[in-house]
Amino acid sequence: MTASIASIATIATIALSSPHLPAALAGGYGTSLSYFERLERERVISEEPQTMAERDARAGARGRLAAAPSPSSARGVPLSLNAADDGTEDGAYSDLFVKSDPVGDGAAEDERRNKIDVRRWGRAAFQWGVIAAVAIRMRQANDRSSKVTKRLGLEGAASKALIGTRWRLTLDVGRERGTWMPPSWAASGVRVIAPIAIELAEGGVTRVVATGAFLPMKLSEGRWRLEGDALKFDVLMTTGMEKGDVTLPANESLHFRASAWGGAVSSRGTLLLRQTRWGFRKEWRMVGVFKAEKLSDGEDGVGDDQDYSGSSVFVDLPPMRVKQSEVR
Repeated sequence: MTASIASIATIATIALSSPHLPAALAGGYGTSLSYFERLERERVISEEPQTMAERDARAGARGRLAAAPSPSSARGVPLSLNAADDGTEDGAYSDLFVKSDPVGDGAAEDERRNKIDVRRWGRAAFQWGVIAAVAIRMRQANDRSSKVTKRLGLEGAASKALIGTRWRLTLDVGRERGTWMPPSWAASGVRVIAPIAIELAEGGVTRVVATGAFLPMKLSEGRWRLEGDALKFDVLMTTGMEKGDVTLPANESLHFRASAWGGAVSSRGTLLLRQTRWGFRKEWRMVGVFKAEKLSDGEDGVGDDQDYSGSSVFVDLPPMRVKQSEVR
């Protein structure tokens, strides 16, 4: 028994004194001084202040390193302790210290902004292209209608036939689909129904004959003209109107657009305002529609409306009213 114990002690002494002792006999952690020096270097690096970009880069590098199979990971040895005594694994940690490149990051940010600018300009060009195409189509349609009027021998005849005619107009003021009025204008769906009567007088004068009761704004004469088969006239709003979020400005003209053939006028038309955008751009904005009905000569009514023309003609007009409807 004493001999066996002595032999075991002799074998242990020889093994420990061997220069080729495997690291596994020491728990796989290494036994030389270089191992402790490496641990100290890692501790110092871990305590250095780092930016979020550097920390994310190191975390990503650790993930890639952990995903790569290695003999040490197969043994289940932790990464921070996976070191050899001969220093051959120093390069294994080189990809952990990835420094951010401010020049490269700035170039990437500039490239991203340039792409956004290109997309924004592309959308703007497309929108303006659609607007230009619509304007061109409308002009072409007007030219075709003028040609048809000339071919039928009606050029100039409509203008003469309309002189002295009186019309009952039912104004339907409210938000219309596609209008360029501000988004808050008539957004509630409120619509103002205002009946008026006008006369297309000689000399291109639009004379207001009568207005319905309770209409809060005052109207004065304007101008009218015929362009091809398009009848365009306006009246001046000497006082404005405000009903909820439906407003019309004072001292501006309310424009009417309809079609005319000979002495006949289409039963429906559009109401427009001439507004300024950005301080210099003039544009037409739709503010409603109207219905037109021709009045016979000397037509009298039972109403008690004001006679704007000073003649003995009184037109029976219903009072102004306000209604609620869905936004068109």
